[in-house]
Amino acid sequence: MNKHFFLYPIVPITTILVTTAVHAAPSSVTDVQLNSIDDESLQLIIVSPNSAEIEVIESFSGDRTVLIDLLQTQLQLPGQESLLWSDPSVDITEITVVQESPERIQVRIEGATTFPEINIESTVEGLIFNLPKPGTLAETTPTEEAETTPTEEATEPIELFVTATRTEENILNIPRSTTVIRREAIEQQSQLSNNLADILGNTVPGFGPPSQSASNRAQSLRGRQPSVLIDGVPLSSNLSVFQDLRSISPDAVERVEVVRGPTSIYGAEARGGVINIITRQPTEETFTATTNLKIGPRISLSNFSQSFGAGIEQLFSGRVGNFDYLLNTSYAGTGNIFDAQGDIIPVGRSQGLDNLETLNVLAKAGLNITPDQRLQLTVNYFDDKQNPPTLPDPSVDQINERVKSRPLNLERGLELENLPGRENLTINLNYAHENFLSGDLNFQAFFNESTVVTIPQDNRRTIFQSVSNSTTESNKYGARLGINTPLATNLRLLWGADYAKESIEQPLDIFDPNIFDASGGTRFEKIDEAFFSPPYDLETLGLFSQLNWQASERLSLTGGLRFERFNMSVDDFNVLGSINVPQLPAAAEEVTGGQVSFND
Repeated sequence: MNKHFFLYPIVPITTILVTTAVHAAPSSVTDVQLNSIDDESLQLIIVSPNSAEIEVIESFSGDRTVLIDLLQTQLQLPGQESLLWSDPSVDITEITVVQESPERIQVRIEGATTFPEINIESTVEGLIFNLPKPGTLAETTPTEEAETTPTEEATEPIELFVTATRTEENILNIPRSTTVIRREAIEQQSQLSNNLADILGNTVPGFGPPSQSASNRAQSLRGRQPSVLIDGVPLSSNLSVFQDLRSISPDAVERVEVVRGPTSIYGAEARGGVINIITRQPTEETFTATTNLKIGPRISLSNFSQSFGAGIEQLFSGRVGNFDYLLNTSYAGTGNIFDAQGDIIPVGRSQGLDNLETLNVLAKAGLNITPDQRLQLTVNYFDDKQNPPTLPDPSVDQINERVKSRPLNLERGLELENLPGRENLTINLNYAHENFLSGDLNFQAFFNESTVVTIPQDNRRTIFQSVSNSTTESNKYGARLGINTPLATNLRLLWGADYAKESIEQPLDIFDPNIFDASGGTRFEKIDEAFFSPPYDLETLGLFSQLNWQASERLSLTGGLRFERFNMSVDDFNVLGSINVPQLPAAAEEVTGGQVSFND
């Protein structure tokens, strides 16, 4: 079950949480019951003899469906792989229990008008889901007195959602397909994988499944690539290497907000939707310190020493008067991956997640200037370095990736100046005014720098004709302004501008082939440099407006326009050397650069 540690501000205290992930046999679910208790509540009972060991992960779909995943569980119901209850109450339209995967049961509870409130208890009998009272339509129809009398439910705090509208908005009022992955679900998923792309692949409906690699190329929102943001700062580069989600540790994430489909307020990068990573928030206490120690989770029983991995996280946070702060640092190391026979599984060309050292530092400082105005500075630094135990071997012409890779000396590793991996720095200065022209104003200035180094390869039989690897470097700075202006009681206009300038280059480092061969493929001494992609600058200016009309309590319409201006410039450059590939035409040695502007 979940364990919560609370630190109080009177005396600085440090707690240590040790978590391990053990892959045991799935817990069997022998019965599922839906009962009415004294006509006051519904109870969905998941009968299992090992209910105390079941991990529960809660997420949300759309605007009224709660998804509850029961990890390491299997339905043991003769002839049944799913159960369905339609309209069990006025507040709930449907309850579904289905075997979503061989080791995961998913409970889907769809509310009539909003997310149903669910309380989950673990008992000797099993897991009990306490649901809203069944009632009847006549019993729950509000009277005049009920409409004018404040209720306890009406005074409960609402959950705010910032991504879909770039301003804080009640999640129930957003006419978009949205999903929010909260801190609790992130912590539970982190016990299985410390890769944010894998966590989202397990928890976000419509998002591609986990790839178990540094690349999220195959992961999309309903077939289209989304724009990835950290606190509203765009990470997506014009020259994509598909590692945007590998830019922050899950330990530094408060929640992830996902919006599906294109929108005028984010532009062409968000053709599939938006994934906005919201970083950890300062605590309300004067001072809080927390230490978490994690072991695993991918430890091989066939080779324990070389597969061992562990991590540590340290959090300092607090609030003094109008000032608040947060410092979260985390370090994680992973070992190698082995199969059941004890043989090492090669990294291959996709840069897997083994033999990694990852460091993440998140720092925040915020000041409430007035009750309506806030200024906040956020800095996030992520560094991922890998010393792969294998290298691709083109001398073996086989499809099997394991055959095409050859093991290296695990103790010696690569002799390379810059190890493969990703380094990302994001700086964000945000100003918010909640009472600007009777509306909201949000302005942020940002800087993002990223460097991605690929695994070196013997490319002498390819178009590159060398032992080489590429490095993708991107520097981007810009500003974003959004103003939410009410035009009438039920009509609002969100308008603003985005500006960004990105400098990109992708050099190709060429290494001495004789030294490479003599060292057995472990030593790389740089002798030359070419360009996989020449350096270029891209400047963009976007103007947008989006109208929101709350036509009725149950109908909301939004629509918007965006104008984008692009300026691109590139210097003169030389292409790679002579090309001896018959299918490709010979290339000129020199290309004249220039500048081009366009808009849409």
